[in-house]
Amino acid sequence: MQDRPQRVLATSFITDTASEGTIFPSAGGNSADSRVQAVYWRCIVVFFNSARINNPGLTLRFFTNTEPPELDGRTVRSILEGLGVEIRIVALTHRLVEGGEKSSWGNVLYFLDVLDSQLDEPDGQLFVLADCDVVVARSVAPLFEMLGQSDFVGYVVGLPANDDINGMTRTSLTQAAVELFDRSFPEPVLDYGGELLGTRIGAWKQQRHLFHRLLEDAGAGKGAAADVRTEEHMFSIVFAGLGEAAKADMSVLKRMWTSRQFNTVQPGDERFAMWHLPAEKRYGLKYLYEHLKRHDFRPDLDPDEFRQVAMKECGIPSKRVGKVLRDSLVRVQMMVG
Repeated sequence: MQDRPQRVLATSFITDTASEGTIFPSAGGNSADSRVQAVYWRCIVVFFNSARINNPGLTLRFFTNTEPPELDGRTVRSILEGLGVEIRIVALTHRLVEGGEKSSWGNVLYFLDVLDSQLDEPDGQLFVLADCDVVVARSVAPLFEMLGQSDFVGYVVGLPANDDINGMTRTSLTQAAVELFDRSFPEPVLDYGGELLGTRIGAWKQQRHLFHRLLEDAGAGKGAAADVRTEEHMFSIVFAGLGEAAKADMSVLKRMWTSRQFNTVQPGDERFAMWHLPAEKRYGLKYLYEHLKRHDFRPDLDPDEFRQVAMKECGIPSKRVGKVLRDSLVRVQMMVG
């Protein structure tokens, strides 16, 4: 019997220096601020702890450019290693040119360094890289099964053709795809979000040149790819050209906005295996971190009980009065420093 390919679920984080820092609105400050970085380190712990609770046998891998720090009296390394997470220190080398508007998006291209660092891995390895502000609420086996049949898997956002996507639109993404692949596309290409990239390592080895070509063109301000500045732009352009070799996952992960001004959560969303929660970095994900800390970051918590706690703390599928009040108190505390 042929061995099943290794399945790897990963996330990553770049620690910016003072000269590299930019404003991260959902985290409440500058990316070089240690307090803002702590918001992300807590998210990372929640990501891996929740992943391990719901996926006991899965390979978990964390990529960063720095040694994980001490957090609330514990080193992040000790927490992650207790969950069986492989920690890999990989430098950020792929940035757009420094200076100007594009430079503020430089660290979102870290996926290039992450994937390029895996070139010595077996071709058949199935590799999924996700954002760290994700709760893994169930088994992610369906995602890997989908990836086993495709070269790439990503998450489609589904915006109108001319809506702004960090400086591009589906229409301008289509123009960039036409130039990259030298052929036409019948309609605006799908807009893939930056929160999920799944690939077979062998497929990455074969197609990585397309992503690097976009990086080169964007850095030079060249042609239709001149406005490329984020990973979501690259995913959308390349996946359009790959056609059936790239699949859109709409059944495992959902981006869920839970802010007072913008809420996209619907009853039944708790069924998703991965909850991407950009607005919960300082709220529900922090509450979940505190819950896990009280349980010594154990990997063997009951999955159903953990999911119920996650639903309550993150407002999935709806916010209870207690969460609304707690979130309000946190906002007041942040306002007064």
